[in-house]
Amino acid sequence: MALGIAFQSAVGFGGSLVAAPLLSLILQPVQVVALLLATALLVGPAILAEPGQRGRIAAGDAALLLAAAVAGLPVGVLAVGALDTRSLQAAVAVVILLTLAGQRLQPACTGPRSGVLAGFASGVLTTATSLNGPPLVLWLRGRAHPPEVFRATMTAVFLPVSGVGLIALLAGHPPDLGLDVLAAAFAGSAAGWLAGRRVFARLRPAAHARAVTGLLLATAAASLAAAAGAT
Repeated sequence: MALGIAFQSAVGFGGSLVAAPLLSLILQPVQVVALLLATALLVGPAILAEPGQRGRIAAGDAALLLAAAVAGLPVGVLAVGALDTRSLQAAVAVVILLTLAGQRLQPACTGPRSGVLAGFASGVLTTATSLNGPPLVLWLRGRAHPPEVFRATMTAVFLPVSGVGLIALLAGHPPDLGLDVLAAAFAGSAAGWLAGRRVFARLRPAAHARAVTGLLLATAAASLAAAAGAT
């Protein structure tokens, strides 16, 4: 969990991308989703409360993505109960690879209509897999925001979507998570946020762009390997 949140804090996304494939080896899909959504409610406010964050959120983009994401949350709730461990891991890889392909084939797809599609897909993925970052990454990167705006806007969308998504998930598929698991996850998340914050302060724009692409590729490979080895 600490490693995933460190990426989230340093790059603007990646908590679920890194943590979901690993957590799915020891937890059920519904438990993985619930745990990652719960930790997002801790890390999001911490990132937005950092000094200098005022004015960094692209408010119009965030509002568009958020409205569309909320509409997609119930669809993900319906899907999560049908996903087994292998399906969850395979879905992680497929979504990441589709995102990277989209960036190559249609990098300028940044209008309101594509933003609605990206937000809706993110909402579905929030409650189905907790993997809500890639559609938002594709759209916001196409908007050519600098790293600090990208990071703040991603967080501003993640936070309310995670809160609403967790409520919807608990209502439809209550997970069985012990206090020891929750405590370990929150402690790891706090440590990861602090580490990632320091890294972000030192990242130049070109390095940030490479980190985003590298994180997506590495996680796709790990997810495919985990899906192939799942029983």
